[in-house]
Amino acid sequence: ATRFQHILVDEYQDVNPAIHNLVDLLASATAHRNITVVGDDDQAIFAFRGAGPGNFQRFAELFPDATVCALTQSFRSFQNILDAARRLIVHNRNRLESQLKTLDRRLIGRPDNNDDDSNSDGSDSDGQQNQMQRAHFLPFETGVDEAEGVASTIQQIMNGNAYPVQVVEADDSENGAADSDMRYGRIAVLARQNSDVPRIVEALAQQNIPSCVSGGLRMSAQPEIVLLMSFLCALTQPTDSRFLFNLVTSPIYGFPPALLARIMERVNDRHTTLRQELERLHQLGSARGGDGNEDGTDSVLDDAGHELIAEIVDDLHRYETMAVTSGVRHVIAEFVTEKRLLDVIESANDMVREERANTVARFLRCFENMEFTLGTDRTAFVVPYLQALQSFGDDPLAEEIDMVTDAVQIMTVHKAKGLEFDYVFYVGATEDRTPGRLRKPDLPIPAPLLRVPEVNRTMHIEEERRLAYVAMTRAKQHFFFTAASHYGGRRAQRVSRFVTEALSASLGADSAAVLPPMSQQPTATSTSVAGAEFASADDQQSMAEQQSPSEQQETMPLSFTR
Repeated sequence: ATRFQHILVDEYQDVNPAIHNLVDLLASATAHRNITVVGDDDQAIFAFRGAGPGNFQRFAELFPDATVCALTQSFRSFQNILDAARRLIVHNRNRLESQLKTLDRRLIGRPDNNDDDSNSDGSDSDGQQNQMQRAHFLPFETGVDEAEGVASTIQQIMNGNAYPVQVVEADDSENGAADSDMRYGRIAVLARQNSDVPRIVEALAQQNIPSCVSGGLRMSAQPEIVLLMSFLCALTQPTDSRFLFNLVTSPIYGFPPALLARIMERVNDRHTTLRQELERLHQLGSARGGDGNEDGTDSVLDDAGHELIAEIVDDLHRYETMAVTSGVRHVIAEFVTEKRLLDVIESANDMVREERANTVARFLRCFENMEFTLGTDRTAFVVPYLQALQSFGDDPLAEEIDMVTDAVQIMTVHKAKGLEFDYVFYVGATEDRTPGRLRKPDLPIPAPLLRVPEVNRTMHIEEERRLAYVAMTRAKQHFFFTAASHYGGRRAQRVSRFVTEALSASLGADSAAVLPPMSQQPTATSTSVAGAEFASADDQQSMAEQQSPSEQQETMPLSFTR
């Protein structure tokens, strides 16, 4: 009981109820209940794990005499970024600072050197803010335009033509490089949705900008991996027509859509599988000259159709035989080589092709640990195991963050937490993406079993706002919101309310320079800021009334000491 005299818990906002109870038990076992927890409720972004900003409220209930210390010095971001992040996060009602009225968590960050008369808080001798604008919004017409715009901006940064690095300390960068020596690895693109990633990767490759997709953005979303997984599952799960359907419609085989529609109609009518139907057509062979079948599928097959079906069926038989005697990595390598997968999948240039080759290589390496765990490398065992891990959320294809390679880092906001970059782009800043809609769980948990409150719309928006806040506070030099009016749907997108909350209040008459218009018309229920469509004025006024005038700067982690 006296083993631990002092207990320190870091990142306390990320603990779930089980860990919270464990901390209580450990602290209770010490002679003087000596415990210190450090965290920031504004960075509580793991609600899906049972964590939340309420952790500090529960801690205060357990230790009512705890001392609260606000850590108010930031050594990462410039003041202008911190101010914008502050304006964003104060719109959340459920904050510790709002509950503890005497708590002041305003942070002093790096001052700009553009004015010798400025004070440490970024103001001049008259108290007026005199800072370089470092939080930006870049609007575009389409998702492709957005990706290309991000790539162009990155290229300008690397060429020293825009948003220059301000040197603060000569030894403040990694590997001993001077702060002014820009590298691609000091730039990050953060995505809220995985669907935004392929456009970014493609646009960067078009301009020969190296990139590294990491940190939870599954490689399984890449087209070459989707095809390979369809191939493997077609071998191991022949009764599931989805995988074979994806395989035959891929560029490897290019099955004619009209013919496939006829075949699938028969599959559905007869309650058979696509594999069985292709086997039947292959066996019939030259049945076109015979009676055929009643639905006429055989009669519409020409020589090319029969040859294609024969190739597909023969390939399936051959690779199934290979999968019995050889390991899964050998089977994949043979398929990639024989079918010239990297040549068949359309590539914009050599860099895209090289990146896809690297993705396939990483895909092969992912099977090494699984083979060791299972004690076998046979496809029939490894592939179902991989699918089981994915279904439980432990996806081996979710890549780790590579901070060594000099490449633009592309990752989720969740994985970026704890990291820092000189330049950060937060793409897809629209209402449909962030905050987006609250999605109810497919399997609701009964109320008596809940350890945390059920998430409602307000809680969802506040969680998403904390995500945007975390994204902003990853940036040291410049931060960019980006958004597009159209991402392929029929309805024009609205700019995220978070852009307005973070940026518009501080821009004033200069807002047009930083918030250029998106090509969409403001609706009757919305207000237009510099031509861009935002949340309604009533909503903005309502949120503003909830905040005190002094809440104009960034928050910083708290240290609770008992």
